[in-house]
Amino acid sequence: MSEQLEVIRRLWTEPYLTYKGEFHDFNDLGFGRLPNKPIPLWVGTSTSEKALQRAANFADGWMCTSDIAEQLPQFRDYLIAAGRDPASINIMFRIVPKQTDGPDEWVAEARRLQKLGVSHINIWPNAEIEAPEGESVQHVLNILSVLKREVG
Repeated sequence: MSEQLEVIRRLWTEPYLTYKGEFHDFNDLGFGRLPNKPIPLWVGTSTSEKALQRAANFADGWMCTSDIAEQLPQFRDYLIAAGRDPASINIMFRIVPKQTDGPDEWVAEARRLQKLGVSHINIWPNAEIEAPEGESVQHVLNILSVLKREVG
């Protein structure tokens, strides 16, 4: 995976790339036109040490797939070990609202995540909540509206 992250980043920033690695071997490969501005590379990881280190070495943004409060200190240590400023990396986590949750719970969770250093929040519809078609999307939109107004 590390090799793929290096290759894609270089393809986005170099007109033509010649590369020989363990998994990729090509000469003068390019996309034709480079992006007008850098494309941020987001990496979602499991909790494994190797995955966290890979994200710390390559990612502009990290999407944590488990309890962020447990993983964040280790991830920040890996960033520092890689010579990167932890404040320069965007961090995303999710809110999965329970059926009994309301605006107070949504705002409290978003503020907890902000205090941890989360810069982006995803709202995941809870699969356990049974709702007629379309209501799950409306529920997510309602949550977003409340969070935008109360948290920013």
